[in-house]
Amino acid sequence: MPYLTMEVPLHLEGVGDVKIGRRRISNQDAIKGDLILTLQSRIDISTDWKLKTNSTIKKITWIKEPVLNILFVKLNLRDKVDAILKLKEKELLSNLDEQIGEKILLKKAIEKIWHDIQKPIRVNKRK
Repeated sequence: MPYLTMEVPLHLEGVGDVKIGRRRISNQDAIKGDLILTLQSRIDISTDWKLKTNSTIKKITWIKEPVLNILFVKLNLRDKVDAILKLKEKELLSNLDEQIGEKILLKKAIEKIWHDIQKPIRVNKRK
């Protein structure tokens, strides 16, 4: 079965809190991070001419790692975000595969090609 490799850029932004000892500390500014997900998708075409993909994450490349600033301490949250992505991988990829199927419309393109190849082609000109 054919497959497609794609890179999907993601920007993460969020406010949260972290537990240090017995205290919960919240950040005032949003934590931001940028990453690129390298995905591999198996491709198939359904009976109604929709593109069906089944994607898996092959690699996560961090462009800007998420860092929580607490007073004078910077906590890198990369490992926590990686764990959350792993935990939510199935849900995220299911949504992505669904969007690909809805956005890429094969039927219209296939119908045009089908109609074009049905037109007669003159093979020999009369003199």
